[in-house]
Amino acid sequence: MHRYTSHLAWITALIAASLALAPAAFAQTEDEKVVRDTVPLATDGTVALDVHREAVTVTTWDRDAVEYEVRIEADDAPELVEATEVAVDHAPDRLHLSTDLPDADGGLLDWISGDTGERPSVSYSLQIPRTAHLDIDDHRSTIEIGELDGRLSMDSHRSTITIERQTGDVKLDTHRSEVQLSSVTGHVDLNAHRGSLQIEELDGTLHADTHRGTLDVFVSSLTGDSFVHTYRGTIDLAFAADVGLELATEFGSRTTLDSNVELTGQMDGHNYRGEIGEGGPRLELSARRGHFNLRTR
Repeated sequence: MHRYTSHLAWITALIAASLALAPAAFAQTEDEKVVRDTVPLATDGTVALDVHREAVTVTTWDRDAVEYEVRIEADDAPELVEATEVAVDHAPDRLHLSTDLPDADGGLLDWISGDTGERPSVSYSLQIPRTAHLDIDDHRSTIEIGELDGRLSMDSHRSTITIERQTGDVKLDTHRSEVQLSSVTGHVDLNAHRGSLQIEELDGTLHADTHRGTLDVFVSSLTGDSFVHTYRGTIDLAFAADVGLELATEFGSRTTLDSNVELTGQMDGHNYRGEIGEGGPRLELSARRGHFNLRTR
């Protein structure tokens, strides 16, 4: 009897564990499927997303868990809804989500661009631990992230990205993406090829390397040595009136500089060495043939 009871308890526990690991699908119709679940995650764990032509909204909370909802929609294409799945890879310190799309027959250009045939509309909504790390690999997606204290890392291609109230370090590799960051505290590491990047209220450090495109930054406080390099982009740097720093430039002969900032130092050809305000952390600006605009706000 004891042996039978133990065996039954083991089977019950196994079934319960299997159900806990499987995401639940709710409110499925012919044109829509919603997948949602809440899974435990360490407060310093990692959430990873791979998204392609999808919409993502990430908010945070003070819980050691991730709540996610994925909405899959396709008008008049129930077979796409049915065949599209959410791939979930979960461990106590890591959650990885991606969309498994049905196989489709596309032409050569579709294959090169990664767009092989008709696809459903997919949107992700997540609440993650405030101190978790977030890694996103995205292509032509729309992404919104708010109030994250953990590290944020993104590899982005032709996406539109909005990041607000970020206090963890940020690493962005972008290609023709449009990025807006606001109220950023910590270190920002940017590597951009074309595109448009805007940082409003940076209280931290900045390492930025751009090829073309534009970079617009308002520095409320520079807390450590920083640099901005561009090959032939346009860089606008605005500083709060009380910001002090040491400025050094390394400009090619075809680089231009406009400034209404009071500079204390000396010019050497196209380059400047000196201080802004009462001095402080070192800011290095370099370009081959770009344009820099410095101003106070």
